[in-house]
Amino acid sequence: MFCADWELGLTLWFGLSKLHPPLSSTNYPLLVVPTAAATGGAAVLALHPFDFVRGSTNTTNKSFLKTLSLSTVAFTTFAFGSYLTFREKSNKLNRFAWAFGAAFMGAMAEVPLDDATIKMADNRAVLLAVTRVPQGAIMLFALDEALIVNTS
Repeated sequence: MFCADWELGLTLWFGLSKLHPPLSSTNYPLLVVPTAAATGGAAVLALHPFDFVRGSTNTTNKSFLKTLSLSTVAFTTFAFGSYLTFREKSNKLNRFAWAFGAAFMGAMAEVPLDDATIKMADNRAVLLAVTRVPQGAIMLFALDEALIVNTS
């Protein structure tokens, strides 16, 4: 489910931010980080029945927990949590830089937990994760831009 989980997590974050506007304007990590983890967890559970990639790579251990994409929770926690905590909302260059930094942190946090990518990419799993950084950064920046435009 290459990046569908990221996109669903961002969509859930956007929805939560619309329901609770202070969420998008705060940089308080005790609110942002657990919410980021929760959106990742919700995305994982929602997409689990359709995640044929993990189902096809996990042939030895079919326990429910082992088939979940817990790497998504790591990504959303690190990427959303760090970006939304540290970015300066009024400075586009700062937000763009934080989007790339946060996407990189998220991608590196998810690598050790992403068994499917490790099995498919062998020793190139980190390289594959790095190639996903620009997409993650653009998604974070676009989400933030949409929230800022809609709240201004």
